Amino acid sequence: MFRKARWKFVKSAMIAMITLILILVASINVVNTIQTDHRLSTAMDELILSVDRGRLLSSPGISDEGEGHSRELDPVISPEGVSRRPSMFGKGKGGRHSALSQYSGRFFSVFLKQDGSSLVLSDLEESDIASAKELAEEIKGLSKDQGYLNDYLYHREKLGEHLLICFLDCSTEFSAMKSLLLISALIALVGLILAFSFIYRMSGKAVEPLEESMSKQKRFITDAGHELKTPLGVIATNMDVLEMDGVQNEWIASTKRQVGRMRSLIGSLISLARLEEDESDLILQNLSLSAAVRDCVETFQMMAEMKGIAFESEIEDNLIVQTDEGSVQQILTILCDNAVKYAVSRVTVRARRLGKKICFETVNDWRREIAEADLSRMFDRFYRADQSRKKDTKSIGGYGLGLSIAKAAADRCQLELSVLENQEKELVFRLTFKG
Repeated sequence: MFRKARWKFVKSAMIAMITLILILVASINVVNTIQTDHRLSTAMDELILSVDRGRLLSSPGISDEGEGHSRELDPVISPEGVSRRPSMFGKGKGGRHSALSQYSGRFFSVFLKQDGSSLVLSDLEESDIASAKELAEEIKGLSKDQGYLNDYLYHREKLGEHLLICFLDCSTEFSAMKSLLLISALIALVGLILAFSFIYRMSGKAVEPLEESMSKQKRFITDAGHELKTPLGVIATNMDVLEMDGVQNEWIASTKRQVGRMRSLIGSLISLARLEEDESDLILQNLSLSAAVRDCVETFQMMAEMKGIAFESEIEDNLIVQTDEGSVQQILTILCDNAVKYAVSRVTVRARRLGKKICFETVNDWRREIAEADLSRMFDRFYRADQSRKKDTKSIGGYGLGLSIAKAAADRCQLELSVLENQEKELVFRLTFKG
């Protein structure tokens, strides 16, 4: 039990830590991406101003063959004929290098004429000119006038009936962004490993008070149960002696009934305490659930008929599960007894396959005494609906411990025990086995 509580603590803490670290890593990289995009867009805006559109439109031709690489048209010559190419040591605002000085070596333009010829405005190598033209032709068909394509930021504008497409190589920035993402992810991973180690160590101390409190509670229940058995035995014996002496009255009968109930209560409490504190290994073996359910049905079908309750069973053949036989039989008995005890007119017991899993279910009509949101509280110790408390305890019996014992046994066997209300407003207890 405490091992589960410890792992629940570790799981909750790690979920919170992972969420926090993911948010931090994502925030850092998103902010870096936005800043990089803004910086590149600003640089592109400055660089495209350097292209001499007037000289492009007035150019009589591109080359002797109609296509080529322009070295005559300087992309940074203004219409007034004054060079706008900056010094490599020029400064911009805030003391930083201007965009022209930082990015001019990675900036080029392609001028696409209406007749299909093209002109590359840059000092690109001859081998890169064909790639630049291919990029320009690809961008020509895109819907956006500015965006990213491969490792380039592009800008497209119309010059009369022609197109001017400017490119900025962003591979350096993209590589830096990928490096930041990788480094931040590695740091986050290392941080999570260290956090897990720390949280796991601290979880032991966190559950120590709970473990100590629960151990004392279980020890008290066990010790008190054993101590109470002696006076109860003496009381029962004294009542038997009085009856043997010929004393017969309602007080003796009532006392004997209450002694029996007290013995039942003490036995249930001790059984529940042992189930929760027993951490020994389970003896897992193949169990025919079909046969176990049929045996249980035979017992409770007679009880249901005596109370005037219709009892039906739907049991598939060859349902084999690997589990602890004693624990499962105890759960089946408790669930069938609970269904018959609180049914109004009918009970249905099912054992079947649901997908890859095998399920045992008890279904019974009931006087709805619990809100649907509180159904899971039926597994709490001593929990009983208000209406059930008002019923005649002689006919109903019990202390609200049966379902708690069934839940503890199911948890110990790593089975899922749940309760729900179906569409017909019937109460359904479902025990699920792994297929």
